[in-house]
Amino acid sequence: MATSFSRRFLEMGVCNSINTGILNSCAWEKDDCNNSTQTFVAHEQSDYTRYFCNPSDQPVGRCLSEDQCAVRSSDCERNTTSANFKSDDDTCTMQRDKALEWDTENPAFTQFGSCLDTTTNEYFCIYYPTDCDESGTEVYVNPTDTLAAGVTCDCSQVHVTACIGSRGYCALNENGCRDDGYEVAFSPFAQKSDREGTKGIDCRLCRKRNTMTPTPAPTTFLKPTKYPTYTPTRSPIEVTSSPTSSPTRYQDISPKKGFDPVITVCASVVGWCSICFLIYMYCKLFRGAAAKKRAQAVKDSRIKPPRRIAFSEDDSMSIASSIAVDVESESESVSKLVDESLSLEQEQYPEVKWSSTGAR
Repeated sequence: MATSFSRRFLEMGVCNSINTGILNSCAWEKDDCNNSTQTFVAHEQSDYTRYFCNPSDQPVGRCLSEDQCAVRSSDCERNTTSANFKSDDDTCTMQRDKALEWDTENPAFTQFGSCLDTTTNEYFCIYYPTDCDESGTEVYVNPTDTLAAGVTCDCSQVHVTACIGSRGYCALNENGCRDDGYEVAFSPFAQKSDREGTKGIDCRLCRKRNTMTPTPAPTTFLKPTKYPTYTPTRSPIEVTSSPTSSPTRYQDISPKKGFDPVITVCASVVGWCSICFLIYMYCKLFRGAAAKKRAQAVKDSRIKPPRRIAFSEDDSMSIASSIAVDVESESESVSKLVDESLSLEQEQYPEVKWSSTGAR
C-alpha cells in the first residue's frame, strides 16, 4: 500500500448540561464531565466549540526550575517532583509557551515525549508514556532527551487515538470516542503498524502554524473542577522513583453557562427590526410635514381675484360725467372723419351730385 495516508487533527468534545443542553466546558474524554449533571458529546464540530475548544489553546503546566511548558511533572528535565510543577499556568498551552515573545526562527513550542524503538532506533512522538508499552520494543523518552536527539515533538507531531466507525476522527484516547458500540478505537501504534486496517488515518494532537501571527491566547483559563482519571492501562503518568502529578487537560468555560446563541440571535433580530421601524416612521412623518408645508406655500402664492368695489353716489356721478365727455369727444371725432372723407370723394367725382347725406 502507498504511504500517502490521511492526516487528521483532533477536535475536542464538550460537556453539556443534562437539564439545559447548554455547553458547560470543553472535554478531552467522557471522564472530564460530571456524570450526574453533564453529558459528554464526542467530536463536537460547531463553530462555537471549535473556537473555544481549540486543542492548540488548551492549558498545560510549567516546570518551575526549568521554566518550560510540559504536560506532566515527569516530563520536566531536572526536577520531576510535583513541587516543581505548576499545573495551572495560564501562559502554557498545548501549542507553545505564550509567556515568551513569538520568534519565527526559534518558536517556543511545547515539547512532548516519544517512543524509541530499540530495534530500529526510530522516534515516534506520543502523548501518553504508556503508548510505548503496546509494541514491546519501544521505551519512553522524555521531551528533553527527544529534542536532544534531534527529534522535534511539538503538538502537530504528536500521535493520538483514532475513532473509526461510519467515519473517522481523532481523540486523545479511547474514552474520547463515542460509546455507542459502532466505533472502534485505534491506538497510535495500531495506526502506524496497520495503515490499511485503520483506513489510512493518521491522527495528530493539534495544528501548528509557524507564522508571524501565531494563534491568539485563550480568552480565559480557569482551573479544572477535578483532575481526570484514567484506566490503569492508559495512565499518563510515567512510573518513576519520584511522584508525578496529573496533567492539566482541559479548559473549563463554565462562565459561559446560560449562554444560548439562539436567544442572542433572536434578540439581535428584534432589535434591528425595531430600529428599522423607527427610522421608517420618522421618514414618513418628516416627509408628510414637508409636503403640507409645500402645499401651503403654493396656496399662499396664488393670485387672489379682486374684491367687489363699492362706490358712493358722488363717485358714480363723477364717473358718469367722465364717460359722457369721452363719448361726446369720440362722436365729434367720427363726424369730422366722415366730413373729410366726403370732401375727398366730391373732389374726385365732381359729376356726381352730392348732398349732406351722400350721393344721389
